[in-house]
Amino acid sequence: MTLYNVHLYREMRLYFPAITADTPEQSAKIAADKPTAEAEYTEDCDGENLAALIDVAGDDEFTQSTTIDFESDRLRKAAPELLEALQTLAEQAEEDCPAEYRTRHFVDALEQAHAVIAEATGPTARREASMTLSNQQRAIRCQQAITAYSDDDTCTNLVDFLADAMHFCHIHGHSFHDAIDTALMHYEAEINSDDIPDDLNHQQSTERNQP
Repeated sequence: MTLYNVHLYREMRLYFPAITADTPEQSAKIAADKPTAEAEYTEDCDGENLAALIDVAGDDEFTQSTTIDFESDRLRKAAPELLEALQTLAEQAEEDCPAEYRTRHFVDALEQAHAVIAEATGPTARREASMTLSNQQRAIRCQQAITAYSDDDTCTNLVDFLADAMHFCHIHGHSFHDAIDTALMHYEAEINSDDIPDDLNHQQSTERNQP
């Protein structure tokens, strides 16, 4: 049997107390930039084994040395390419599959993909993806409602729904035109990723007998 010298790379916990920062994220970055020796204490904490550097005993030139990546480290190294592939798949799915042809399973999978991408790319990307995904969800929700409205085609169902909405507003004393104006402002804000003023969410009309 061969005698080996094994350098094991394993997760550990380093404790850096009293770090002054504006945000938790900033404090984490400050700690990450510090050398291990500055930690107040270190702890094994049953961390995962990441990789091992294997030297053959007596091989002073290290010509037979090899590195072995454990599963967690293989996944970590593959993550950038996996993320890029998932982003490409999600983008192609959005472009190539119209909303009316998407099954519930497809929609759920696509939403999950966007959520994973947002989580992997950080807080800023999560906010941007949230707005994009929200708009996708709005369109899908509308598509599902219109499709289920009657047995006619999508365009006819949309027209019937809008006409029925006018009757609804007439009977219940709401202004259909005000609702359309407010909806347009919502749409433009959502497309431009702007905040919607709270008062726009609560506009009501006391007008009666006006569609």
